[in-house]
Amino acid sequence: RLDYSTGAEAFLLEPQSTNLITQSELFSDAYWTKSNVTILSNNLFSPKGDLTADKLVANATNSTHWFRKAGISVNTGLVTYSVFAKRGEYNHICLRDVTTNTGYYFNLLTGAVGSPYEGRPSSDFSIKSFGNDWYRVSITINAISGSVDLITYVNETDNVPFYQGDGTSGIYIWGAQLEEQSYATSYIPTSGTTVTRNQETCNNATPEINSEEGVLYAEISALSDEVSLSQRSVQLEGVNGSGNNEIVIQYISTGFRFLVYSNGSLQLNSSQSVSLNSYTKVALLYKNNVFKIYINGLERYNLSGSYTMPTNLNKINFTRSGGSDFYGNTKDLRVYTKALSDAELIKLTTWCKFIRL
Repeated sequence: RLDYSTGAEAFLLEPQSTNLITQSELFSDAYWTKSNVTILSNNLFSPKGDLTADKLVANATNSTHWFRKAGISVNTGLVTYSVFAKRGEYNHICLRDVTTNTGYYFNLLTGAVGSPYEGRPSSDFSIKSFGNDWYRVSITINAISGSVDLITYVNETDNVPFYQGDGTSGIYIWGAQLEEQSYATSYIPTSGTTVTRNQETCNNATPEINSEEGVLYAEISALSDEVSLSQRSVQLEGVNGSGNNEIVIQYISTGFRFLVYSNGSLQLNSSQSVSLNSYTKVALLYKNNVFKIYINGLERYNLSGSYTMPTNLNKINFTRSGGSDFYGNTKDLRVYTKALSDAELIKLTTWCKFIRL
């Protein structure tokens, strides 16, 4: 699939996930419990571009104003609740899990995260712009009891749950999702049942690859900063597989790890720090006795000595020989069949700056 949320298309790969909310867009349905709010259905164009977004209006009551779904069964551990929201007359929304009494306020005017609910933060949180003043807000909950109780408030200001509504003012909402992940994956619509999106993979691409020298280049971003030591790899693999001959760029918790194996013998193992929350341009040059790493226009690593290059490289994988699948966005991926010059590597990995006249 292609992801356009960053303004330019990117190749998107994600893990399997299930939306456990069975009415993800029909907030007027009895599935959702409401308190001191009115739902105006199909009141605005949604992030998808159709007239399916609802308005959440605070009634003329001096109280809290919310909709809620209690008792959703989950496995114990981290789960993530997310919903799309857009400011109306009010600018704030709060997501909270009643079971653990944790959550956050979000500012739909500035795109900023506000205060934790009653000073009790959830495990993690996110607010991401989708254009046209739409944001996707999410909280990650440590579900310790096997169920969650999700409540969503419409608020005038940050960390002020009680206020006098007027019966006309509110915010816009669309696309609720609860999934057993430590971060929010792309939206999975539901209408009466849970829906599962299968794991996405992309392997065994077979461009021309020079095993003696070349450059592996990528412009990539991780889906979240929840990266374990062995996840999310882009690999050039040899014909005998199993990591015996490979060149790998791999996300780890602090950034990237670069690996080169030749006939089962480790030739390169280097870790470089980068932000996991943004796109990175990265290039790994390999040729006899030399390895170079360039990241965002800068040389970060230069190693020379007696090294052996992998043999019979013949495929590109978004995995590492069947493990550590890559989950993230890819705007560009290239394999050069020659070792580029330093000037070429700088140009390749430097971000272009445009000046509007």
